[in-house]
Amino acid sequence: MGALRPRLPVVIDGFVLAGGASTRMGVDKARAPWRDRPLAVAVAEGLRAVCGRVALVRRGDDGLPWAWMDGAPLEVLLEPEAPDRHPLWGVAHALRSASTPLVAVVPCDLPGLDAETWERLVAEAPAVASDGERIHPLVAVIPRSWADRAASLAADGAGARALVSACTEVVVPRGALVDRNRPEDLGRGPIARLRSRLPRLPATVVARILDGERERLRARGILDPDPTPGLSSRP
Repeated sequence: MGALRPRLPVVIDGFVLAGGASTRMGVDKARAPWRDRPLAVAVAEGLRAVCGRVALVRRGDDGLPWAWMDGAPLEVLLEPEAPDRHPLWGVAHALRSASTPLVAVVPCDLPGLDAETWERLVAEAPAVASDGERIHPLVAVIPRSWADRAASLAADGAGARALVSACTEVVVPRGALVDRNRPEDLGRGPIARLRSRLPRLPATVVARILDGERERLRARGILDPDPTPGLSSRP
């Protein structure tokens, strides 16, 4: 189930940029919980409306699984070593890995991008998303041939906007570009929901239950940033 037939006659490759530092989330935000799936998977699902192939672009392998909701494996590309964490290195790797003339790219923290938004971006390509006031340079449908340009801009330390300066701006619903960078942006996660359902129990029992739930989530590739301590974090 890794690829569905797109609604548009134009079939493109799509890549979720999932290698950021995640400093505000406290865990790898690509793996943060969003509606019972990792955040990056939720973003990838939005791309399937227009993409025959969808993959994540990561900076390393953490040993946890990546899968669609039906359990089918989700393709993951690992970036080559880069001198810094500039996001355009990931874009360049995505473009070089693509097999279609046009390519969709998107960060892993924007689950609000729906099928209609992606269809509009493809129709106007090369195109970049805007909320009407500013563009989001990493939400774009751009030519594969821009790979070397993306790498050159990354090497020069230029802003991501420089890559999409010639793109058509497509105004999308403001909520579509709301990023989920912090635990509070996610709503109540699975650990908090479980904790709220537990009866009054000794703290060590609660910690053991929550540790078990965290392990079950990890087996599905989900890392919940909920700070409630487990047994492993107790003195």
